[in-house]
Amino acid sequence: MRFSRILGAYGLLAITSLIGSTAAAGVKADAKAGGKAGARAGARVAAQAGAPKGHSPQFYDVLTQEYVCQRFHHLAERMTFIFNFEPMRKALYDVEFDLDLFDADMDNSDLSIEFSDGEEKEIANCYRYYAETMIEALDILADRMEDLDSKSARYLLVTINSLRVADYNAVYELGRRLHDPVHLTTIFKKYGALDGSTPYSVRTAFQQFETIPTITGEDFRTLP
Repeated sequence: MRFSRILGAYGLLAITSLIGSTAAAGVKADAKAGGKAGARAGARVAAQAGAPKGHSPQFYDVLTQEYVCQRFHHLAERMTFIFNFEPMRKALYDVEFDLDLFDADMDNSDLSIEFSDGEEKEIANCYRYYAETMIEALDILADRMEDLDSKSARYLLVTINSLRVADYNAVYELGRRLHDPVHLTTIFKKYGALDGSTPYSVRTAFQQFETIPTITGEDFRTLP
């Protein structure tokens, strides 16, 4: 099972307030000059230049291709190293938390500012890289769970199912912001059908684990 890639850390550039002010002025100039492309490009320059390092895009209400790819690479890196931490479920909860923040950032971004075709293609490639890392990590988790005692396996199962929900929310929130059917197909083929029937997909990898238990009255059962 291939899992030897060590991803480089990606960081957002910290730019001085002077550059941020200049970029913001560029937005106004582009918007005044007219043209959807100019306004969009100006808004993105302002978001990248003025945002403090590590700050979410909701501060500027603009979602950039660079930010989306940075988050996917960061999440892939986190999944790569979950096996270096004890307890492992804490590392998985940290990935889930990052996915929730990413989902919130996308949810709060301006839907009227669209990505270009080239940006959507790059985002699809970044997602595919993240998804393949997720699939490999889940395969390893499935193997390791066989050696756990029932209590530890139960705790880990709940964590994995929480991650499943967070991943679902983030991917579908991203899908709302893409328009090219080719790039959407790239993403959702790698994400996979919800029933886990798509070969080598994220949903198929999650299908190795039971779904979240539910309590109905006094009967404790596992959902099919």
